[in-house]
Amino acid sequence: DTSLFEHFGLTDKEAALYLASLKLGAATVSELATEARIKRPTAYTVIQSLLLKGYLSYAGGTVRRYSPLKPERLLTLYQRNLKAFTQLLPQLTELATQHQYKPQMKFFMGADGVRSIYEESLLQPKGTEILCLGNAQAVEDSLPGFGEWYINKRVAGKIKMRALVTDNAYHKKIQARDTQELRTTRLTSFPLFTQEMEMNVYRDTVSLVSFENDQWVGIIIQSNIFASGFRQMFEVLWKLA
Repeated sequence: DTSLFEHFGLTDKEAALYLASLKLGAATVSELATEARIKRPTAYTVIQSLLLKGYLSYAGGTVRRYSPLKPERLLTLYQRNLKAFTQLLPQLTELATQHQYKPQMKFFMGADGVRSIYEESLLQPKGTEILCLGNAQAVEDSLPGFGEWYINKRVAGKIKMRALVTDNAYHKKIQARDTQELRTTRLTSFPLFTQEMEMNVYRDTVSLVSFENDQWVGIIIQSNIFASGFRQMFEVLWKLA
C-alpha cells in the first residue's frame, strides 16, 4: 500500500518506484519504470527526487543502476526527522503563541455583511456555547426571518447558547422555547440592552453588531484576550440578571 509511505514524505509515484526498487534490487530506469508502471520520462523525475531524499543511490558508468535504501534504514531516517522536528517544536509553539496575542479584526457593513457575522458563528464545533448579550428583537426587525433561520441552523449544529436580553414580550416568547432551541435565556431591564446592538462571544471570538437607524455594521475580533475579557463581563451581568 503506497499510502503508508505518505508518513515518510513520499508521493504515490515515489512510493511505487521505491517498492519496485526493493523488489528488483539494482535496476535501470527502464526496469524501474516498467515495474512501477510509470512512464519512463516521469520515472527520471521521480528517481531524482528519491535520490535527493536519500531513498535511492546509484552506481555504474554508461548505464546507471539504482539501488534502494534498506527498509531498516527507513526507521533511522524517520527517527532522525522526528528528532529534528522535536528540536524545532519550541520555536513553532512560540510563533503560534505570538499569533494568539495579535487580535485579528474583520469589519462588515450592510445586511449581507451582518448575516456573514452570524453565519460564521455557525461554523463552530458541536457543543460550542455562544454567549449572547443584546437585543434579539432588533435582529428580527432589521432582518425579518433571519433569526428563525439562524436558530434552526444553530440547533442542527448542536451549538448551545446563553442569552441575556431585554425584558419584553418578544423575548419572553423566545425564552419559552429555550429547551428545544438549546438555549438558556435571562431577561434584564439594564439600560445597556435597550440599544439596537448585539454582542456574541464564542471560543476565541467576539462579534459586535449594530442595527441602529438601519445602518448595519459589525466587527469580528478573534483574540483569546478579548474573548476572555468579554466573557468575564458577560458572566458578571449574567449573575446580576
